[in-house]
Amino acid sequence: MLVIGLCYAEVTPMLPVAGSEVAYAYKASGTIMAFVVGWCLALGYLSVSAFEAGSIGMALAYIEPSLQVGPLFEVNRVTVFASHLAIAAVFTFFITVINFVGVNVATRVQIGLTILLVICASAFVIAGFGQGSIQNLCPGFVGETVFSGFQGMLAVLVTVPFWFVGFDTIPQVAEERQGQLPARCLSQCIMMSILGSILFYVAVITTVGVVTPRQTILSAKLPPARVFETALESRLWVNLVLMVGLIGLLTSWNGFFLAGTRVLFAFGRAHIIHPAFGRTHDEFGTPTTAVVC
Repeated sequence: MLVIGLCYAEVTPMLPVAGSEVAYAYKASGTIMAFVVGWCLALGYLSVSAFEAGSIGMALAYIEPSLQVGPLFEVNRVTVFASHLAIAAVFTFFITVINFVGVNVATRVQIGLTILLVICASAFVIAGFGQGSIQNLCPGFVGETVFSGFQGMLAVLVTVPFWFVGFDTIPQVAEERQGQLPARCLSQCIMMSILGSILFYVAVITTVGVVTPRQTILSAKLPPARVFETALESRLWVNLVLMVGLIGLLTSWNGFFLAGTRVLFAFGRAHIIHPAFGRTHDEFGTPTTAVVC
């Protein structure tokens, strides 16, 4: 992901415009490629937004089980509750309003949530290392052959791109950077965000491994929360871990929502789709049609 981030860091200062990848693809290969790349991104951001919306209700239900009300139907033995859909609708409205009133508001919300995320995550990482044992990390690999550990690493590697997306939202709003901030500073932000992600995930995963033996992790429905409840015998730590997950959902949702609207805005401004998507609000300066869509 660092290698991919370096590519973004190189090209972002060259074309610091909204809907960055659309512009990159257009500059390199023309309208057809820009159309394909842009819609892959827009639909990707949309699917992640839907995932975040559905996950919010589930995360809150873990914290407060009484929020699990009104079972509607089942998908793969997972029940969908009316309360979860209602919570998703409320938060969708909240995210939409934030992005409607301006990028400055969305940025302030993002900064506040990120600071809270770091504080909460640091608290349970410190508690985990303080109460856990390094012996719980042994054995490092489990399996009958020498290749078993390698197979496990490959299985995890499949999921890695999902967890390290997000840095691509930075060039999406390059055109709206504050003041006279040089475009090259965005390159540094991209690389720092990837390095920050690496540090965060290594700390969280190691903490969960230190707190409890492997067998407990494997049998847990929601491992990070459950292992803390088992090891520290306190519901407070479970709620703290879940709060970190909830804040993480909100920060990524806000970022992807913002990025997706800028892709649609770039499409509209380039007249690749209806020009209405390329218009901005007179007062807020946001692409209102793209936000509502």
